[in-house]
Amino acid sequence: MNLEPMKTRLNDVVMRAMSRERLVQELVNRARQLGAVSIELRQARNLVQELNSDGRRQPNGKPWKRETKRYRRGLLSYNAKLTGRVEWLEETILKCRKKLMELMA
Repeated sequence: MNLEPMKTRLNDVVMRAMSRERLVQELVNRARQLGAVSIELRQARNLVQELNSDGRRQPNGKPWKRETKRYRRGLLSYNAKLTGRVEWLEETILKCRKKLMELMA
């Protein structure tokens, strides 16, 4: 009776289990990192929204025409970019979670 094929099959199963475990760990780490980054981005987005509502004004209460437009345009584009990044990160986190659930099942 030849035990060699059974040994290789057992080794294959063990290797697959180990690589799966490694993949799960990698996904968990990546999800953690993405979670931290998305929290930072959300804080930055909130800060930008506060700045947006601020809109620098002259002492008499009227906005500085040229400066305010440029300032607000810059803030709005930065805000849009941050919003896009946060949404992308949230999608990626959901994909990671879904993949984790598949691997855990």
